[in-house]
Amino acid sequence: MKPNINIIVLMLLFVVTLLTVTVLRDEAFNPTPTEITYVYNEDKIDLVVSGKKESKMVIEKIDKEISEDMKEDTNEAQPSVEYVSSTSFMDYKENDPMHIENTINSNEMQIPSYEIDFGQKKIYVSDINLYEEALQSIFNTLIPVDSAYETFKREGVVPSFVYDNVNYISMKLDDNYKVSKKKINEELVMTDVSDVQEKLLHNDEEKFEKITGDKGVTQIVKDNYDTQVEFELSNPGIDEETLVYEGQPMNVTKIDPLIDIETVYEYSVEENIKFSKRTVEDDELPFGEKEVTQEGKDGVADVTYRVRKNNLKEESKEQVDYKLKSKVKDEITTVGTKRSFGPAGDAVVVGNFDQGDGIATGQFAWPSQSKTVTCNTNCHYTYQNTPAIDIQSYYGGPVYAADGGVVTSSGPDPFGGLRIDISHSNGYETVYVHQSKNYVNVGDKVTKGQIIGIEGQTGNATGHHVHFEIKKNGAYYDPMLFY
Repeated sequence: MKPNINIIVLMLLFVVTLLTVTVLRDEAFNPTPTEITYVYNEDKIDLVVSGKKESKMVIEKIDKEISEDMKEDTNEAQPSVEYVSSTSFMDYKENDPMHIENTINSNEMQIPSYEIDFGQKKIYVSDINLYEEALQSIFNTLIPVDSAYETFKREGVVPSFVYDNVNYISMKLDDNYKVSKKKINEELVMTDVSDVQEKLLHNDEEKFEKITGDKGVTQIVKDNYDTQVEFELSNPGIDEETLVYEGQPMNVTKIDPLIDIETVYEYSVEENIKFSKRTVEDDELPFGEKEVTQEGKDGVADVTYRVRKNNLKEESKEQVDYKLKSKVKDEITTVGTKRSFGPAGDAVVVGNFDQGDGIATGQFAWPSQSKTVTCNTNCHYTYQNTPAIDIQSYYGGPVYAADGGVVTSSGPDPFGGLRIDISHSNGYETVYVHQSKNYVNVGDKVTKGQIIGIEGQTGNATGHHVHFEIKKNGAYYDPMLFY
């Protein structure tokens, strides 16, 4: 019996098909990786090449072109070209933008790094020593003492020490974090100590301000920072003595660190203690007389404060010691209370010698305690014949401001002895002459009824009295018209 050729052919086709499916299945689950070369130009992917042989040819061609260009123009800057090789199991189409983006975001572009997790934020460094170096830089800026950081790392604390007249009591560093090895996108990995320091100090996005002709380092510190140390932490290597250039950017970001450095220190300062002013009475001194019998003098004390700071921010300050170096001497003014009595035995009443309100009421008060007018028409103490009155008084009697106003003159007059002129802001002026003492000065504000002096007999006078005048807009009026 001859074999059926058709059946044999069908069986062979089935076997071939089965083998083909098996091979395709194995290739699908065990793909062969393809070598990919990324050509970087100025830190950006300029070209992606697939295949080991093709990559080699492209690299040789680019290097040759660069070499020839450099020979033709020796002043031309060397191009920043870098080749990074990797492997891919993905379908690849040369220079396909989607493939490049997927590749960058995949593990193919990730590099080994150290993840430092502070809880609220994570940073990535290429070498864990970068973190230690950045931390040491911050520590040494806050605590400018040799070997302070080494002592802290070795013993866990910084012993008390004195620096620049400041007694540092204790230092605590709280940098709770977890370290783990991670593969992360290359652009997130820091390789420079200054970058790590900035990340540790500034939680928020950094802000910069440029140096201008009107704004140097000193002004930028004043406008943006509480202390010079904060500025120096944010701008390593720059201080008030550093040469800077127009337009140079300065970091003005507020310090908000991922780590906590608590500092407790004490410092002493010499402080002035302001003297007080006191008034005492003397019944041997004529009423109304005032004189400074003891000059005031500030005292001096050494005061010690204890300050607790967390990352340069003062959290508490308390006084812990006080040593008096020189005592305070209060200013003492003695005021006379010896009273004079008139024929009726009425005693002179003590008045107000303080600064008044200067407000004119438009109505005049009687300027003396005495009511006796010895001259009520054309009373004059000079050769001028002007309306005025003379009020008889007794030594030590008060002279009152007839209305509120401002003193425009207070002092000796060529004829009248001690004289006071008051402007009442409504066109009126009043004049008081022959006082034994004036209690007001030019520019003082007085209140209606305030004592402005003591009656006397100075100048061209034949007895104790007050010479009183009222003027309006420069013209003299008989004072008795107002009472």
